Amino acid sequence: MALWPDVSLSDTGVRGDCRPVGSMKRNDKRLKIRVKYCGGCNPGYDRLALVKGIAERLSGKVALVGSDSNGIALVLAVEGCPIACADLSPFEGLEVRVITCPEDAELFICQIEARAS
Repeated sequence: MALWPDVSLSDTGVRGDCRPVGSMKRNDKRLKIRVKYCGGCNPGYDRLALVKGIAERLSGKVALVGSDSNGIALVLAVEGCPIACADLSPFEGLEVRVITCPEDAELFICQIEARAS
């Protein structure tokens, strides 16, 4: 059993848009991003609000998807503090980006906007 639980987006109610994840069309060109949260033992900011803000700012460019989704382009590890203790080993072979503070989120948004252009 993992020390830190894996909280899927469907558990938090946060998605990249208002459509259920299962309703994405096959020709949807949005970048599929899987969000992995840390255990939340010492968060220095509101992780859920931060992910909601990312989803809003990248609306139309990304789709935040649950763990059961296929074709994930990258994993966004949302860590509550600089320790960044979430187990990311299940995502070996995938691109993983780590956010430990709101400033990291700003950088991530800029990088994804540039990638989507």
